[in-house]
Amino acid sequence: VFHGAIPPEIGTIPSLEVLDLSGNGLEGHIPDDLYNATELRVLRLGYNGLTGKLSSKMRKLTKLVVFDVGGNRISGEIPEQVGNLQNLETLILRDNELSGPLPAKLYHLKNLVEFDCSDNVLSGDLSPDVGKLTSLETLAIHQNEFEGAIPPELSQLENLSTLKLHWNDFRGTAPDGLCDLDHLTSLYADCGMTNFVEAPAVVCGCCTDCCDTEQKFCMDTGP
Repeated sequence: VFHGAIPPEIGTIPSLEVLDLSGNGLEGHIPDDLYNATELRVLRLGYNGLTGKLSSKMRKLTKLVVFDVGGNRISGEIPEQVGNLQNLETLILRDNELSGPLPAKLYHLKNLVEFDCSDNVLSGDLSPDVGKLTSLETLAIHQNEFEGAIPPELSQLENLSTLKLHWNDFRGTAPDGLCDLDHLTSLYADCGMTNFVEAPAVVCGCCTDCCDTEQKFCMDTGP
């Protein structure tokens, strides 16, 4: 088990393609020098005690396929420069202290297969541009402060198998087109009822699990 700060010298290792330091006792910020390791394809720093913000210098890591910093205490907004990582297939930001809206350039990541930003304090609408992420198989944005309508453009994601929207402030009806997605096997939304007086926040005809924001539970809707 490694403890302490990430040594900035790691960024000077030539031809470094894979760095997996997940599940250690690392602390402090991700050093800016790490972003000089421009040959990196896999960067896993999840489940440590890392703090600070995600740097705009991440734009240098254009060969990155996997970026995982889940399970830390990283704060601030997701930088727009994430959109520079055109080869990115897996982006794991869950279980941090990230805030603000999802950056517009996030929707430029046409190769993104898995995006998990759950359990943060992210806010704002889910943009219709989410429909541009046509490679997505897993979209997990639950347990944040997203609001507004669930965009019908989600129905354009033909490869989607898992969609977790619950424990947010979405309102209205889940798009009918979601029910027609051939590969969708898990669909979570806030369609549970706290009581028998108030209607659920989201009306969903084909959700596999209906959740309740106040009570923080989900119920399988299957037989």
